[in-house]
Amino acid sequence: MMKTEKIIQKITENWKVKVTCILAAIVIYIICQIAFLERRSFAVPLRVKNTSNLVYTNQLPRFVRVSVRGEANQIGLLQEKDFDVFVDLSDFVESGTYKVPLHLQLSEDATMIDDLEILVNPDLIELRLEPKISALIPLKTNFSGACASGYEVVSTETYPDLVQITGSQSLVEKTAFLETSVVDLSGKSSDFAQKVEVINQNPRLSLTGQSEFIVSVKIKPIQITKKLEDTSVFFYGLRDGFSIENDKIPYTLTLSGSKNELDSFSISPLTVQVDCSSVESVGTYDFPFSVILPKGITLNKIEPTDAKINVVESVEETKTDFEWIDKLPGKKIIIKGNHEYWWKSISAVREALPESIMAIQNDSIKIGDKIICGTRGWTVPEENKEFLPEDEKIYKREVERLKLTLKSAKVLQTNDEKIICMMHFPPFDGSGNESDFTKLFEEF
Repeated sequence: MMKTEKIIQKITENWKVKVTCILAAIVIYIICQIAFLERRSFAVPLRVKNTSNLVYTNQLPRFVRVSVRGEANQIGLLQEKDFDVFVDLSDFVESGTYKVPLHLQLSEDATMIDDLEILVNPDLIELRLEPKISALIPLKTNFSGACASGYEVVSTETYPDLVQITGSQSLVEKTAFLETSVVDLSGKSSDFAQKVEVINQNPRLSLTGQSEFIVSVKIKPIQITKKLEDTSVFFYGLRDGFSIENDKIPYTLTLSGSKNELDSFSISPLTVQVDCSSVESVGTYDFPFSVILPKGITLNKIEPTDAKINVVESVEETKTDFEWIDKLPGKKIIIKGNHEYWWKSISAVREALPESIMAIQNDSIKIGDKIICGTRGWTVPEENKEFLPEDEKIYKREVERLKLTLKSAKVLQTNDEKIICMMHFPPFDGSGNESDFTKLFEEF
């Protein structure tokens, strides 16, 4: 008993000093502990946990700051992955705006650290919640490049052509369509199909349902219509002894086909043809054109539809006559009349003539002291006699031709040689009255 009292007496002796010393020791310990603590901060991704039928519509921070304080040798091993910061929407059932706390879950390694101080900033966030809905919206396919020259896209089809999206009601309702990845048309000349991806640039909008989409593209040659003009005609079936006087007949072809084929097509000597097998005598005929075209080019029309041709005797048919004339003495000079159907061109006539026979056409020939020129002429206008517009046209043309042949003769005249002019038609009317022909004679 005496020992206990002595112990108590010793403890309580100068107790104020002793209590002060103990408190000072505690303070010193705390200060020492604080001095050896360290603070670190981490940017931790914010996760949203949601099993409700509501979704947030406002922008949330991607990261939150997590500050920790503890002994340096312990917190130095911590990493961002040791902290899971999330907001839980699972218990919300109505739309609206809410202040929601952030939850922190530590990893197993972090929970093993004693006396770890943790602060999350911010610790509350504002959320605007709306119903979560889904909808099917159209896909818009993106194209780039151009087809091969002469080809074009005639149709495109995306299958499926709708994509299902899920998100907040307001976001889904204002999303009219989504675009696909690019389909390159460069150099394409035939149909093809290609897988595409749906481009979704809004993280609050998710794609649900069908995940594979295919774009089918149909490409065809560009079809055009083109007009071509020409005069080349192939006459076939014409019997020996005949020829076509007007073998150059103007016409216009209207063709349709692919742009590439029509751009490379040109009229050949065999493209437009006329069947002359029914001709039995000289004369004027109307025969239909036939048109031979390569595959892929279609004839829409040809204008005119028929060829009006003049069938004449071939210059070869005159060979017997010229041989007879050639045997006559002297040199013979001829001009074209109005029934010489075999006379097509002066070069062909001169080539067919024997050496003693010469032909004149708008020119002249000098033989000794004589210069011979000439032209066909035509019916001369006369009072009280019909003179058609066609006669007027031919008459004026023959006046000009007479002028040409007389000028040619004048060029050859060097020593007052005598000029002799040949004409098939008389140069005056039935009463012997003057005409433009006779006036030219007087002039020259």
